[in-house]
Amino acid sequence: MDGGSTIKIYKSTGLSKLDKLILCNIVSKINELITIPELDIRQIDSILKYEVLKNIIEHLNIPCKDKNVVNFLYDHIKEMECWASQTYENMKICFGIGINCRITSDGPKLSEFYQDDMLKVLTSGITTLIICDKYGNINSFLTDTGNRCNDATEAESLCAFNWIQSWSSEKIAIILTSRSDILIFSNGKFEFVQRRSKWHEINLDGLTHWMNENRGYDPSLKKAIAETCLDVSFRHTGACLGIIDEINLEHLVYDEDIIVKSRKPRIEFFKKIIGNKKFQELPREIRQELAAIDGALVLKKDGTILSIGAILKITHLPQDNRTTGGRSVAAQQLACYGFGIKISADGSITAWRNKKIPLAGCPYTKESPACKTTCNHEKYFELF
Repeated sequence: MDGGSTIKIYKSTGLSKLDKLILCNIVSKINELITIPELDIRQIDSILKYEVLKNIIEHLNIPCKDKNVVNFLYDHIKEMECWASQTYENMKICFGIGINCRITSDGPKLSEFYQDDMLKVLTSGITTLIICDKYGNINSFLTDTGNRCNDATEAESLCAFNWIQSWSSEKIAIILTSRSDILIFSNGKFEFVQRRSKWHEINLDGLTHWMNENRGYDPSLKKAIAETCLDVSFRHTGACLGIIDEINLEHLVYDEDIIVKSRKPRIEFFKKIIGNKKFQELPREIRQELAAIDGALVLKKDGTILSIGAILKITHLPQDNRTTGGRSVAAQQLACYGFGIKISADGSITAWRNKKIPLAGCPYTKESPACKTTCNHEKYFELF
């Protein structure tokens, strides 16, 4: 930069490889741009946004990454950003396309129909997709006959996009949802989302990396936790969940909310739903619904469900080390015994863990102030 100055960039959850790649390329591009006299600031903004999106596209693991698909994706996403702020017949627009780089079509270009209102109702973005080649030429219309979800607004957890995610192997799918999110699926994975005008890489490794088998965590539970966090985030119901040692349960949860102790009708209902299954053994859709119930979902390290929709005892969380909001405080309380996750109704995912050794049956009280030092939770993951 000018004068040899140094700019330090930090990210609370750490910089990913993609973060570093994009930052390096943007700094390089800025250094290139500042040599151009009288460059319009609006041009700089457009150039840098293109640079970010180009890096995102090049990061996708697909067979084609040439200029054609980059330009088509960029133009299409810019159009979807405009549609995200519009309505049609007083309803938010949901729209989806798939790009198959292995085909060549002689159909009309998708861009020729952007100004035609017909296009805005031609796909649901969930059960149907318009399939194009890498040049943006329309090839076919794809439907998911096995998906029973007809109401886009109700269906927009990630569960509804499972078939699109599977279809995207060696292909790309771009979805505009009724919440104005723009989702990118590629190579059979949910890769990126633009939410509130910001791009996010979908990577929950930072959330689950310390759930190691040698610490007692069931390996399949990691995948189930990550999936459920994303499902709830895109369903926008909010949730609070945590994983603790069972020995600490009585210090966290009232007996009437503990599954093995309570005889309340709602607990008996939960028992019918889960049977003898652990959390990771339940269908993904059921996990999402259980997590969305108001209160905390509390699990053991092996996935055993200890409590659903529990009201926690907030008895020893230091007042000077807690944030506001019921779900946040509950997640921080769970973190004192392991870790806690809060998913806001707006979709953000935040996790806390205990910096010290998890509490083991000695909650903080005025009579035992030494325990206060063991409940020193820290935020270690944040997405959206």
